[in-house]
Amino acid sequence: MNDLEKQQCVSKALEQVDRVSGICRFFEDPAIKGAIEEAVPCTMPQTAGGLGFDVPIWMGLGVVGLWSALDAFLDRAGFSRKAKCTVCDRANCVFGRFETSGKFAANRISFLKEVEDLRHLHAHNFAGHVDTGFRNRKRHLPDAFMSPPQTALSSGAQFDGRSLVLNVSHLRYYCDRATEILTECY
Repeated sequence: MNDLEKQQCVSKALEQVDRVSGICRFFEDPAIKGAIEEAVPCTMPQTAGGLGFDVPIWMGLGVVGLWSALDAFLDRAGFSRKAKCTVCDRANCVFGRFETSGKFAANRISFLKEVEDLRHLHAHNFAGHVDTGFRNRKRHLPDAFMSPPQTALSSGAQFDGRSLVLNVSHLRYYCDRATEILTECY
């Protein structure tokens, strides 16, 4: 892949990350906040949830979208799927594929481990709720998802031993880290 093709690939991945982060901008917009406050009955919490919008589900699906942007970038930039991840034994693991490149600092690698596990938690489980199928697979951060309640993730989200509820600030954190990693790939 030549430099122009690589730059185009990174640009497409960054565009997808920006689209995912659009959900954060939506909820952070003062006009939206005001509309929510005006529309939600005063007996309900003045949040989007008061209007029936399930914020944690959409934040979790946002993380899945970030994972897919990173995965698509890796495919198009020629990162190999041949070697299985040293942690989870999967060939399509975003963490494992970036790890083999050897170009990223430890804090980036930690973020990638978290996104890989969160992707499984939200794409293959019910809205971030851990079940035996999730617990029975190898995880990149086993201490975070297999340990006693109230384990904090790097985004500040708290895992209570059974489920993980993400909010806008958590998705914003993951969008920012994904942007940093993709920008480093130029």
